[in-house]
Amino acid sequence: MSTDSQSSTQTTWDKRFAFFDAHGAPKNPAFREALKKLEFFDRAKIMMSFWAVMFGPFYLLYLGLWKKAISYYAAFFLLVFVLSVLGIPEVIFKGMGTVSAMFAGMFTNYAYYLKKVKNQDGWNPFEGLF
Repeated sequence: MSTDSQSSTQTTWDKRFAFFDAHGAPKNPAFREALKKLEFFDRAKIMMSFWAVMFGPFYLLYLGLWKKAISYYAAFFLLVFVLSVLGIPEVIFKGMGTVSAMFAGMFTNYAYYLKKVKNQDGWNPFEGLF
C-alpha cells in the first residue's frame, strides 16, 4: 500500500474520530444537528462504513471488532432461523441480507471509535446508536 493511500485512510479515521469526540454518540441530538450541517459525502463517510457493507464480518474482524461481529451476526442468523421456521417468503430473506449489511455499515465506524479512542470493546454492536 502506498503512503498516500495510508495517509488518506488515516485522515478519514481521524476526521471520524474528531467528529465523534466533538459531538458525542450518534444518538445525541447535538450529533444529529452537527451531521445535518455536513455535505452529503462527508455525512456518509462519518455514518457509514462502505467496507463493512461490502465485506461484513470479515471487515469487523479485520478491525478487531470480533465481539460485535459475533453478537451481531449470531442475532441475525437467529432471526433468519426463526423467520424460516415461520415460513416467511424467500423474497424477504433476500431483503434481509441487504438490511443486515446496511446495519453493519452503520455501526462499524462508531464501534471502532469506541474501541480505539474510548477503550470500550463490548458485545453490543448498537452501543451509542439508538
